[in-house]
Amino acid sequence: MANQGHIALLLKQGIEQWNEWREEYRGLWPDLSGANLSNADLGNADLSGADLSGADLSNADLIGAYLSKANLSNANLRACLKMEKGQAMVNLFV
Repeated sequence: MANQGHIALLLKQGIEQWNEWREEYRGLWPDLSGANLSNADLGNADLSGADLSGADLSNADLIGAYLSKANLSNANLRACLKMEKGQAMVNLFV
């Protein structure tokens, strides 16, 4: 299950604080497995290497989110791609 501290930092402190924390603790892999992140604004979040397995990301804003090496197995990604003029605005870096 997800680390509640990681969820709180991401959702309550905001993306800027999250990204600063990620930069400071570069070797730490966030555990967001099974987290309810539906409708969350995760745009530009550094989610690289995060365990998002089984997480609910439905309707989340992932525009500009960095997902390199993130574990998205069994994650609900329904309607998380925001569209602008017919083009997806999220990059899934691998």
